[in-house]
Amino acid sequence: MSGTVTGKHAERTKTGTCPLCGGALYAGTTLMTFDNELNQIVVVKGIPADVCCQCEEAYATAQVLDRVHQIVNSVRKTQTDLSLLSYKAA
Repeated sequence: MSGTVTGKHAERTKTGTCPLCGGALYAGTTLMTFDNELNQIVVVKGIPADVCCQCEEAYATAQVLDRVHQIVNSVRKTQTDLSLLSYKAA
């Protein structure tokens, strides 16, 4: 599976500096899009992440990413071509 990360900061809580551009990171959420060998597209929204206020790159913890992959893998069993899932609801 491949994934793409995009982000928009939701809160103004400073958490660090972006290693890509040096911008301030804020606690927020992001979404990730995955496709797999079954041609299923899975979008997971509301993923907790630190998001750069300048370049919008998002950084999630390993624990959060493990949960995202569990969510994505659960869709493999379905016959859907496109799934939009919320991190908190899953």
